[in-house]
Amino acid sequence: MVTLLEPDMLWLITVNILLGLAVILCIVLVVLNLTREVRSNRKKRKAVAQVPDDYLAGLKDLGVTLPDGGKRIDEMDEEEES
Repeated sequence: MVTLLEPDMLWLITVNILLGLAVILCIVLVVLNLTREVRSNRKKRKAVAQVPDDYLAGLKDLGVTLPDGGKRIDEMDEEEES
């Protein structure tokens, strides 16, 4: 039977234990970061979904500001018909 405290085997066992701990630590860190990312994405989606309905109500009357000089869309339609 091999003794675990033999000098020839002690370094190998120690290195294997340290490598195993490093792998476990990396896995834990990856899982934690993934959960944080998923939570932050859910919070962002929830915040976007909570925009009030009347938030954009005042913007429906605005035209495209650069090409039409800021005229209202209704006025542009009347000018085109004339």
